[in-house]
Amino acid sequence: MVQQEQATSTGSPSATPWKPVFWLVVLAALVVSGVAVVGPGTGIFPGSEMASDPLHYRDQMAEVFGGAIPYLEAEFEHLPVSFLPMALAWLGGGASGEFAYWVVFCALMVLALHGITDQVGRIGVIVGDGDAARRWLVLAAPLFPLAIARNDPLVILFAVVAFRLWLEGRERAGAAMLVAGTLAKGWPIVLLGDALWRGRRRTVAVAGAVSVATLGLVVLTDGFRSGRSFTGVHTESVAGGALGLVRVVRSEALGMLSTAGARYLEAPGWARAAGVVAGVALVGAALGVLRSSYRVDRSVAMTGAFVVALLVMSPLLSPQFVLWVLPFAALTSDRRTWRLGLAASALSFVLIAYWRAMSEGALWWWLLLNVRNLLLFALAVQLVRLARGGSVLRGAIGG
Repeated sequence: MVQQEQATSTGSPSATPWKPVFWLVVLAALVVSGVAVVGPGTGIFPGSEMASDPLHYRDQMAEVFGGAIPYLEAEFEHLPVSFLPMALAWLGGGASGEFAYWVVFCALMVLALHGITDQVGRIGVIVGDGDAARRWLVLAAPLFPLAIARNDPLVILFAVVAFRLWLEGRERAGAAMLVAGTLAKGWPIVLLGDALWRGRRRTVAVAGAVSVATLGLVVLTDGFRSGRSFTGVHTESVAGGALGLVRVVRSEALGMLSTAGARYLEAPGWARAAGVVAGVALVGAALGVLRSSYRVDRSVAMTGAFVVALLVMSPLLSPQFVLWVLPFAALTSDRRTWRLGLAASALSFVLIAYWRAMSEGALWWWLLLNVRNLLLFALAVQLVRLARGGSVLRGAIGG
């Protein structure tokens, strides 16, 4: 098993034990502080509406529990597994009112955040790094106020559980978690790179086929496509940020569109293509590591690089998406990676907290957005360098 090999190569785990109960208290304190910042009626920032997504989820659940079939009879722009926390929030008391739904849904995401913290801590113990969970909390804390009102914590939890199960040699269980994560948000499919590197071709074939086939069926439905149809590029994407800054500097109209629950910019076809080319280049650079012998430390960095590459090439880049890569950044022992991850996380919070400045054409906002996107690109490059160049886990051989 990978776990046994790693334990042999790393020696004893960090002297600092992993204490999940203690860090649950820390996480709860951080989240309560976040709710005080962004909660309905309590937000101190102009963009406090950023926590209102659960109210939209409640409207969709009202339709579904009223008898409408998701995708076929009701618009549902989320992937199938995302239905789980939305339905649980409804059944857990959210049906009684909007605020009750908001509280229950956010509580579920707090539990998911604790799960991520616990899993990152357990992975850290396996590879001999007792500080990984604490680093995750530091890197991710700026985004907690936004994350508790989105389903991203659940998706990240599926991804890190899959990675831990594979480290423990539990291939099928890990593959099941990967498929669940992929059918919740899509991006966890990049973990198949780890399975491919380990020579688990059957896992890649089966998990990949199930994921792609299911996603294909969902995408073909009118109920999904109607909620996801948009033109142009998302304002916060790499291409959207660059276009918006140029237009603000030139005092031109932003060409902003509001559709599919987000803001987009009218953009020529080459704008999307530029982001895709940059992302594909990062993926290609990271794939080069597959020619070498498998190492857990390099696989962590490779997976993180794949995740950021998706962000770079995506026409949609919501602030909470930055959270996806942070568990992998936390599992490295590279200070530059931590700094880049923390800076991108903190700037993402500022951007969404003051999101109204975006449509007002505030130069400072568009400048910060492009700095954030440059930080993400730099983070991807750093992770690619670590994946190709050496040990990035504290306990790994050669670390």
